[in-house]
Amino acid sequence: MGLVNVFDRFEDLTSIGVKMLEDNLEARKHINHIYRQKLMDYKETTGWADRFRQRQEELKKKGDLYDIIDPHLVHMSEDEYNKFHKTIPDIGEGYELSCAVQLTSFDGKYNFQAGIIRPDCLEYINQNDFSNFEDLTKGIKSYVEQSKPQFFGANIKPFIYTVKKEEDFSEEEKQNMRSLMDDPSQIEEPGMDEEEKSLMKQLIEGLSGMFEGGPIRGLNELEVAEFEAAWNKL
Repeated sequence: MGLVNVFDRFEDLTSIGVKMLEDNLEARKHINHIYRQKLMDYKETTGWADRFRQRQEELKKKGDLYDIIDPHLVHMSEDEYNKFHKTIPDIGEGYELSCAVQLTSFDGKYNFQAGIIRPDCLEYINQNDFSNFEDLTKGIKSYVEQSKPQFFGANIKPFIYTVKKEEDFSEEEKQNMRSLMDDPSQIEEPGMDEEEKSLMKQLIEGLSGMFEGGPIRGLNELEVAEFEAAWNKL
């Protein structure tokens, strides 16, 4: 089998996606354990924990606090977390995460969706279409590279695939999307800040073009060959 895995139906991917999810969760569990240990060490060695304890003692003496809180159960400030994260950029090294990448074609252009947190249910939808496979390849590799800091340097291995079955949208689905375009607040959740609302609106705008166009399809045999050539070249 080549670089691109070709499937007839989405159902053929189910067990593969679940296995990748399970393996990723296991790797992330180990990374998170290291993270927690490093965080405890950071709080102690930098004096943050002692300063917190001292403030707690002062508040208790004044009668403003009933009992002392364990500093390791308390969040630090954003600035302090940023300092901490600079000390642990590579704690994920030695672990591997699968990144499921689906290749699609739509209205003569190409795109991809990806999933690392949920390789069984892709959580990332790329917002920009690509007119050629070289740019598509650059887009995927850039996404993978930019994802590494989130997982502290873990090796991210793409599992690239395409599905032959075409996906089209019914008129009802298109109408629902038009309604969301007119009023994105329909799917806003309580507590969303302005940045989250803006990202939601961008996602709806990106999806609306897909709904209004022709069917989304997988890459054909020739396109797969051209993509693999571009991938191996870069």
